[in-house]
This record gives sequence, C-alpha cells and structure tokens, in this order.
Amino acid sequence: MACKLSWFCLLLLGFALNACGSRGSLTVNQNRSGGGAAPNPWALPKLLGSTGIASPAYALTRTPDGASYIAGTTDGALAGQALSGASDALLAKFNDDGTLEWVRLLGGTNAADAKAVCADPFGGIYIAGKTDGIFDGHALLGSVQGFLAKYDAAGTLQWSRTMGGTISAEFRGCAT
Repeated sequence: MACKLSWFCLLLLGFALNACGSRGSLTVNQNRSGGGAAPNPWALPKLLGSTGIASPAYALTRTPDGASYIAGTTDGALAGQALSGASDALLAKFNDDGTLEWVRLLGGTNAADAKAVCADPFGGIYIAGKTDGIFDGHALLGSVQGFLAKYDAAGTLQWSRTMGGTISAEFRGCAT
C-alpha cells in the first residue's frame, strides 16, 4: 500500500482461502513508476483474518493521505474486536506503508455485511451494507435492512442508521 505520488498505484482487493476453507481478506498493491521502476512493483499481499474465521472484503477506498480502508464481513472475533452477531460488518484501516492500523466490527443480533466503503474530504469514513437483525441498537423493520455507518479516521464510530421497511433493502455502493 506504500504508494508514492510519482507512481501509478493499483490496489487489488479480494479474498484467499486458507487450509480450512475460510476466506480471508486479501489486498495486493501494484506500483508502476512514471519515470523509473518502483522499488517493489508487486508488494506482498496483506491478509486479514485467521484460521477458521471467514472475513472476506467487498470494498476498498483510498484517502489523500495514503490510507486504505477495506469493508467486508467476518464471522469471528478479529484483531481484538469481539463479534456481536452471527457475522459483523468489518472496517479495517491500513496506513500508506501497508501496516494494519485498526479493525472495527459493527453488528447486532444476527448477520451484518459491509458491501461499500467511501471517504469524505473531512476525514469521515462510511460503510454501507445490509443486516438481517437488530443492528447497533436499531430495530429490524423487515427481513433485511440497509445500513450506513460513519467513522472518523481514528476508527471511532460517529453514528449508524438503518433504512428499510417491510421489503428487503441493501446498499452496495457509496460515494462522497
């Protein structure tokens, strides 16, 4: 994720299967120099997860300070964060050098999946997705509801909202 301004940067996001068949989030950084070779044109993949825990990522964004944020889901405790439901929405921050800075999980009584992540120009980070249970204290109004949550750059939850009614609702993208 180390990407200097003079280089073209490409971040790839997906998942890798471990020996137990669990999916872990995988990010790969590819640097291409505009006028010379980057020191490490294909950076080593970063894997977020552990044996027996599925934690696939579905979305990625990068901020002007070089930080990268991934959003997804996990079905187990991750990086010191406790699981609150069957699965929780996942937000992770990597610094410009590719070092994991923090992980945040958000959920409720059942499953929650973050399908989108975006950043505003003031340091706010947003995740959006779906839940099929009580989510961060918000009652479930239908079978599946969309959710939106805002964090600051330090990983502190600012607020969360759910949206939906008697029909299923889900968010899969966001932009600021």
